[in-house]
Amino acid sequence: MQLNRPLRIFSGVCVVLALCGAAHATTDLSIVPTPNNVTVGDTFTLDVNLSSDNSDISGFDFEVTFPTFLQVLMVTEEGYFAANGTGISPTIDNMNGVVSSIFDSASMPDDLANPGPDTLVAIQFQAIMTGSGMVAVECDQGNDCADFPMLADNNFNSIPVDSLNPADVMASVPEPSAIVPMIAVLGFLCTRRRKVRATSR
Repeated sequence: MQLNRPLRIFSGVCVVLALCGAAHATTDLSIVPTPNNVTVGDTFTLDVNLSSDNSDISGFDFEVTFPTFLQVLMVTEEGYFAANGTGISPTIDNMNGVVSSIFDSASMPDDLANPGPDTLVAIQFQAIMTGSGMVAVECDQGNDCADFPMLADNNFNSIPVDSLNPADVMASVPEPSAIVPMIAVLGFLCTRRRKVRATSR
């Protein structure tokens, strides 16, 4: 059975679109998990995850910005690059809310055939005061991503990043509803202790 002309054209367009879609590798950098509701004094960890179907990624270079009601305690490399890279030496600037010079390259880039997600780094934070804001991935040290790509292949060619996904963080003090029962318990214990002392006299 032969297809009529409009149907043949439609079918051809669908095939072309499907092939184009298959040829394009989607690459995302995300801060996870999100959202994050913490209490002042809490420590928690956020990961920078790479999700990609591109098997030629051999290096990364970016910074992570964060609101100053948070402090960074530690940054550790994870996943494929931790096992095959040369290591990271990031610069932590808690006063200005940025971890810069987060970069590494893989010693065996051809082995990075991992659709992901793969964790690049894990960052441990502490909430030091109340506030709300976003933790985000950006080009390293405020550079232009065109000149300083976030991701590169084995020949140092830039690999486009389709989306950068930040994480929301909110730090608050304990709810009054949680404090009142504690006060009531302490009051009960103090009263009981006084009665025990009075009885023993």
